[in-house]
Amino acid sequence: MALTDRQRVLLMADASSWINVAASVTQMAVDEGEELADAIRDAGDSSPVDAELVAKVFRVAMMNVHMIAIALRQIDRHLKRLAPEWSGDLAREGARFRTLYAASDMKDFRDVLEHSADYLVDDGTKPELKQSEEVGYSVLAVDGRIQSISVFGRTYDVVPLVAAATALLPLLAPERRA
Repeated sequence: MALTDRQRVLLMADASSWINVAASVTQMAVDEGEELADAIRDAGDSSPVDAELVAKVFRVAMMNVHMIAIALRQIDRHLKRLAPEWSGDLAREGARFRTLYAASDMKDFRDVLEHSADYLVDDGTKPELKQSEEVGYSVLAVDGRIQSISVFGRTYDVVPLVAAATALLPLLAPERRA
C-alpha cells in the first residue's frame, strides 16, 4: 500500500523523534550513573550512600534501558513502512539500520526486558537468552555514552544501532521531505 504524502511526512517526523529518544536516552542513563558515582565517592568508606539516590538511579536506569529497546524497535517499524518509497542516501542509510537491527539481538533484548518474570522462573520463550540465574542488569558506558547493556548474563550492544539511526536524522529533516 502506497503512503500518502501526509502519512510519509508523519512517519518521517515520528521516526526522527524516536531516533532522538534513542540518542538522548543513552546519555541520560550515564548522567544518572555519574550522579551515583559522585555520591559514593563523596560518602567515602565510613558513610553510607544515600539509599534513596541508589533507588532513584536504578529506577531511572531501568526506564532508560526499556526506552532504548522501545525506541530502536519503533525506528525499525517506521523505516519498514517508509522503505518502499526511498531512494538514494535515505534508502542506503535506512537499509543499513534495518540490516543492523535484523542482525542484532535487540528483539531478544526487548523480549527479555518485557518478560523478565517469565525468564526468572525458566518459562521464557527463548531459554537460551538466560545465561545466568541472576537478572543482573548492568550498563557499560564509555565517554558518557552507553555502549552495551547486560541482562541475565547476556550483553546487548546498542552502539551500532544508535549510530546508524542517528545518521538518518539529516536525511529525514523537513527540508528533505518534499
